[in-house]
Amino acid sequence: MVLAFDGPELTRLLPASASRSAAQLVTARHELLATLACDSSLSRLLDRFDSDRRAWLVVTDPLDPPVLGSRRHLGGKHPSWAMFEHKSTVDALWDAIGLARAESIVFDQPGRLLSGGQFAGVGGVASSQRRGAAPSAGGGDVRRWTGGRQPHAGHERLRVRLLPALRGTPCRLHGLVLPEATVAFPPLELLVPHRPDDGVYLCAGAWPLPDPAGLIAQTRWLGDRLRDRLAYRGGFSVDGILTRNGFRPTDLNTRITSVFEALPPMVRVAAHTAAIVARANLPGVDGCASERWFGQVFDEPEELVLRLPAPQSANAAELGVRWNGSVLEPAARGGHHGVIELNQGARGMVASIRLHRTHLPADVVLQRVAVAALAAADRLLGTGFGRLEPPRAARGAVPARRSGAA
Repeated sequence: MVLAFDGPELTRLLPASASRSAAQLVTARHELLATLACDSSLSRLLDRFDSDRRAWLVVTDPLDPPVLGSRRHLGGKHPSWAMFEHKSTVDALWDAIGLARAESIVFDQPGRLLSGGQFAGVGGVASSQRRGAAPSAGGGDVRRWTGGRQPHAGHERLRVRLLPALRGTPCRLHGLVLPEATVAFPPLELLVPHRPDDGVYLCAGAWPLPDPAGLIAQTRWLGDRLRDRLAYRGGFSVDGILTRNGFRPTDLNTRITSVFEALPPMVRVAAHTAAIVARANLPGVDGCASERWFGQVFDEPEELVLRLPAPQSANAAELGVRWNGSVLEPAARGGHHGVIELNQGARGMVASIRLHRTHLPADVVLQRVAVAALAAADRLLGTGFGRLEPPRAARGAVPARRSGAA
């Protein structure tokens, strides 16, 4: 018997919060699961289903829960895999497997070797990890930087990696490494506008990339190299930029990623379970069938979904919207092209924007659609995302697939 914990469903049991980062949400889930080690409402619930404690736990969690009590946990991570989730170490992995990457600088902060003046005119994208801490979830530690003062300057002891701001399409290559093969999920364009005032990137959503054959082949190659170099098993993703010279990686996730959280629970649990079974090196995952099924799950979604915490406190609301050129305006039900919702979630007030694919403006790239949608949420519901800019596109970058005519 298997007891499966689905992360988003587990989140319903957490106390409400005015604001939680992605990393804080993972910590809160871990604290809840740790109550399985004592007499708690959660442990008593499980005991009613499995009083002999013979079942295996399957936890659909982005990072390994450190405490689960005496129950058996299927598919824990090898420590070396998580080490390469640190953005300050992963470039060594790209070099070892022969994957072309952008130039990078890694340095300690605060530090004495590099002064603020040495960064003048450099700029780029800076990502940080606290020294001595595990990799953090979410993109809150990644920001655009335009030179001058050291990025992430403050009192925390950080390890910072600086990359150039590449032109191209932000994307995710993701899949499932099995003992003898790699299952490639459809590659996704990542919608990541940034706020010029503080440089922060917003992880807003994702959309299937068009003509993905070459990137699917590269995903399989990446999974095979991870297996060869790290004896890797399970779900993974490599985020990066699709430039005119090809894909350039930025970071590695040794897990099934948050793009699955927008999918139905049955799909989420199936993906996580397949990944954990593979991680435990057990048979039973059909690679060909999995690739076909997950390909269908991501293929031609009916709606573009943007979901992220709203920075400013606001009341729950729901508003129909309609495109007027490249601007979203309020619309009555029946004549609307999408919906903007605000609801209280585990990370505070969360904005969810659903836009019908057939009505997306045909002459506007998806990154600018995301910026327009978040601007509408600010203007109409006071969400406080602020002034946003899309990533810098490259001439020849692949446009997002959709069928639209506003």
